[in-house]
Amino acid sequence: MSGDEGWKSPFVYSRLIICEGPDDCAFFNRFITVRGLLRCHVRHTGMGRHSAGGNTQFHEALRTARMNTEFSKIKRILLVSDNDNNPEKSFKNIQKQITAADFGTPPTADLARGAGNPWIMIMMIPLGGAIGTLESFCLQAARNKHIPTHNKIEHFATDVGAHNWDDIRSNKMKLRTSLAVRCERDPFISLQNVFGDPRYRASDLIPLMDNSFSPLEMALREFAR
Repeated sequence: MSGDEGWKSPFVYSRLIICEGPDDCAFFNRFITVRGLLRCHVRHTGMGRHSAGGNTQFHEALRTARMNTEFSKIKRILLVSDNDNNPEKSFKNIQKQITAADFGTPPTADLARGAGNPWIMIMMIPLGGAIGTLESFCLQAARNKHIPTHNKIEHFATDVGAHNWDDIRSNKMKLRTSLAVRCERDPFISLQNVFGDPRYRASDLIPLMDNSFSPLEMALREFAR
């Protein structure tokens, strides 16, 4: 189920999630396990194990998936993309790539089903159409568990002028600072290791059982059922 399995590994499950990069893969793989959700294959759009393809390579990932010898087992596909600074533009970008990959009529709304076979659903992160990225999504859970630390991080952001940055860059800085001060073993730990490396799971640096992730669980259950 690892995002590093590679596209040539035979598909076993009927559900495929395609993300932007290895951090996203590690997040979704761990989230599925922690929340007890139905197993899915999780891949990302990058061509290498640790290289992210980003949100412009979904069409290539879909074409690559179709070349898998066991692709006929896949009945539903979830494409997960960041909203970035323009959620509407980001969503339309994914729609166009579904069409370009010849995967049927793309869904017309976030978390709706398209009209292809297999059918495709698009999930934009953070949920609800908010500007942001996976880091923005994870920041709330980290903040909820470590409120005193994050109060100090907010003061730090103001002191160094980072509060004037746009929300995406500001949230990334705050999450990076939070992980750095709470992970003595590796202050520069990546999200891939936060979720994928067993050495850090006991620390629960970003608690996946936090209530802020409950809407994501509901959306994934809807996709997988």
